Amino acid sequence: MQDVDAPALLDPLDSAPDADVVGRLSPTVVIRETLRHLRRRAVVLALTGLLLWAGPMMALNLVAGRWGAALWPAYPLLGFLVVVWLGTEVLAAAFRGGMIPLIWGDIESAGREGAPGLGVSLGEVLVSAVWFWLPCFLVGVISSLAYLVTAPLLVAPMLVLACLWMVAAPAVVIERRGPIDALKRSVELGRGNRWRVFGTIAIFWAAAIGLSAVASIVSVLFDRTGAGPYPAMALNAVVGALNGVVGLVGVVVLYDQLRRCRAGETPGRLAEVFG
Repeated sequence: MQDVDAPALLDPLDSAPDADVVGRLSPTVVIRETLRHLRRRAVVLALTGLLLWAGPMMALNLVAGRWGAALWPAYPLLGFLVVVWLGTEVLAAAFRGGMIPLIWGDIESAGREGAPGLGVSLGEVLVSAVWFWLPCFLVGVISSLAYLVTAPLLVAPMLVLACLWMVAAPAVVIERRGPIDALKRSVELGRGNRWRVFGTIAIFWAAAIGLSAVASIVSVLFDRTGAGPYPAMALNAVVGALNGVVGLVGVVVLYDQLRRCRAGETPGRLAEVFG
């Protein structure tokens, strides 16, 4: 596959259709397939997500609350935020590296009648989380810094970058690409479907915001009952894990559908991830 030139990373959402695009992305299909995969393996995906995200995130909050301010005594809040940001990127990289093969295995097996299951063991999930941690971490840091730089330009540039780079993590894990190459690959896959990608991820964002809002209201109720910070912290960690699982399944399904929209593209095999 030919690499995309660096300036293409800033293509507008409605860039001209690419000659390799043979189909149009259907947000309805992405949502339907996401829900289908969530129903097929709800328990396995939820438990794995809780293992990789909820527990570590609670530990991160405790560490940041205790030692984050000491990192920068002159600006304790800034020190706390830096610890939380870096810690979140570390956990998110492991989460993506471990969960994507699990989700991809279900997408691969879903096309075979009577498929026995995901085909990925917990040990393989943990190995994958470690193996792909660094490139996933670098993709996350590059994206976060780019969002920070574009923040003074209002929200539009951030949304553009988010749409362009949405499927970079699956490109890292499934295609074994480096961070920069994965970002370029994400841009390439989305060509001709920019607005459809935006509409699809907007639906996931809205659902995540709604669930997080409900969790925030319940957390306030916990505080008013004098239950202390830990129940609210646990609730937010669990909701974050569930949001992460749903969102990541959606991203991998989106990646799969974008590959199917391109000429000569065929879904990869799970064995390629661990090959």
